[in-house]
Formats: sequence, structure tokens, C-alpha cells
Amino acid sequence: MRHIIYCLTLLFLGCQNNGSESSNMTVETKQNIEESTKAEVPNGTVNFLLDTIPYNFSNLKADKTSALFESNKISFHFEDNDVPVNVDLTIRDMSILDSGSKTYNLPQDNEDKIIVDLSFMDYTRIGKMSVKQIKFKEGTIEISQIDKNTISLNFEGKAGPVVNDGTFSTKGSINFSFPK
Repeated sequence: MRHIIYCLTLLFLGCQNNGSESSNMTVETKQNIEESTKAEVPNGTVNFLLDTIPYNFSNLKADKTSALFESNKISFHFEDNDVPVNVDLTIRDMSILDSGSKTYNLPQDNEDKIIVDLSFMDYTRIGKMSVKQIKFKEGTIEISQIDKNTISLNFEGKAGPVVNDGTFSTKGSINFSFPK
């Protein structure tokens, strides 16, 4: 239920900020990153299991894979031409940039507010978009390196659609370098 309220709040706030200056700055920053990404393809691997199905990113969409650093959050988005699943990671714990690494235990670390959010959009799932949106709900996300050009992490635990409490095992790794 908390996840549904969170999603609805984000939707409401997103609609409310549609024409705001900060929204324009975010789009501008993301556009600049995507333009630099087109010139040089990000380098790395994304490998994971979702509901016993293995996924390996080896043919990245350079114009869709991005890193976005804002004052209050860091967002990563990964897409592959040959894989029908996208990966999103959002971190709202800006102190990680000082330490360079951190381990998060979910759901405990997200009890007061969501500080780390790992999700997958699985287009092979039948049903509404809310069924296709898979959230990492329980387990460990260990970020061993993060800076403006690199993200390296492992995760293991339980994930499931945002609309219900059903879960399945998941694990994987993301190791990426973005063009400077």
C-alpha cells in the first residue's frame, strides 16, 4: 500500500511541476548527458535474474542509457536493444558520493523515506503497466563504487510488481562507466 501511495504522490508532483523551472533544468541536464552518451557508448554490464529468467545487457541503447546527477538524487537508466526489460536505479542518499560505497538493506532503509529504489520495466509481462513495473522490495543492494562516471553494484533479494505483495527471487549486478 505504501508503494501505491508513493507512486501516486510522484505522479501528482510530476504533473504539478510540469512547467516549472527545476523541471526544465532536469530535462536540460538529462539531454546533455544523452547527447554526450551518443558520441561515446557507455561501457559496462548489466546482468540479473527476474523470476528465474536471466537477462544480460550486451547491446546498449546509447541514446537511452543515462546517468543523471541532481542536487537531491542520482538516477541511472539502462536499456538494451535485445532485452525487453529496462533497469532504473534512483538514490536519494547524496552522502554516498562522499563515501563512494554503501550497502542498503530493504525494506528497513526505506522505512522513513525512500532513499534507494531499484526497479525493472518488464515488457514481456502480460497485463497493465502496473504489472510490468517490478520493484526490488526486500534484500541487499551493495554499491561498491559510485561517482559521476561509474556505478558498480550487486543486489540480491525479492522483487515483485508494484501493485501487489507477491514477490520472487532476484539477483544481479550493474558495472558501468559513462563517458566523461
